[in-house]
Amino acid sequence: MLHILLLIIKILLITVSAILAFLLLTILTVLFVPVRYRISGEYDNSSQYVAGKVSWLLHIVSFTGGYSKENKAFYALRIFGIRINLSKKAKPDKSDKKQEKNVFDSETSVQEKEAEEYNGKSDAADSENQNLADEEKSGYVKSDEAKEESDNKETFKEKVSFSQKLKKVKESLTELINNTKETKEKISKKLNNPDYKELAGFLWNQFKKLMGIIKPKKGSLYVHFGFDDVETTGKAAMYLAVLYGLLGLDIQIYPDFDNKVLEGKVKLIGSIRLWGIVVIAIRCFLNKDFRKYILKK
Repeated sequence: MLHILLLIIKILLITVSAILAFLLLTILTVLFVPVRYRISGEYDNSSQYVAGKVSWLLHIVSFTGGYSKENKAFYALRIFGIRINLSKKAKPDKSDKKQEKNVFDSETSVQEKEAEEYNGKSDAADSENQNLADEEKSGYVKSDEAKEESDNKETFKEKVSFSQKLKKVKESLTELINNTKETKEKISKKLNNPDYKELAGFLWNQFKKLMGIIKPKKGSLYVHFGFDDVETTGKAAMYLAVLYGLLGLDIQIYPDFDNKVLEGKVKLIGSIRLWGIVVIAIRCFLNKDFRKYILKK
């Protein structure tokens, strides 16, 4: 009887130890295995898209998402290579686009053959049919004119849409600048207090360490922009220049003080280890001034 009881206890201990070992291995994996990310995007008159991919643990878990002018938003999740499509519309493949293009080409050639046959028949017809053909031809001319007018309207709408987008970007940037000014003034007032100076230095050091963890390892950024007034363009260039110091990547900033324009390209590749973020969080929590002035509020 005692032997059976000891055997049961042994099995329980082995089971609990295996569960604890599995939990410890899972926690260590989550903390130390990096989360890799890739971001790319482009914005100009002809192309507007942004796409990103996040993967973890040798791509066992990966998430892809983005937005394009043609296909709107798309996103999908993969677990162990099995795609879980979360978007209503999947992004079309290039092969589908080529096939669609071939279909359009074949339809165009059929229409051209039919038009040639129609012209041959109309030449052999009598005067009444000729007049009817002339009327149909004039109808085609009117249809072409209507189509051209429709294309002009669409072009005008695209210009208006781009102007509205540029206006929204300017408003968002102006709001960001104003908020930054207010935040800077508040921080300056608090820094005059001796109690905040030590905390500010501590937070700045932790922020630099955080940026070192999450900033991309490779990448490039190109921005060409211009707004209605020179002041907004200059301030935008000043704030964008801060990115060069923070990221240290290939960043090209071209402010345009003469024209209204907005275009750019971005490509970022990096990885994040959660362990570094956890260490920073623990340091902040253990800091006496941080608990006193930040957590209590």
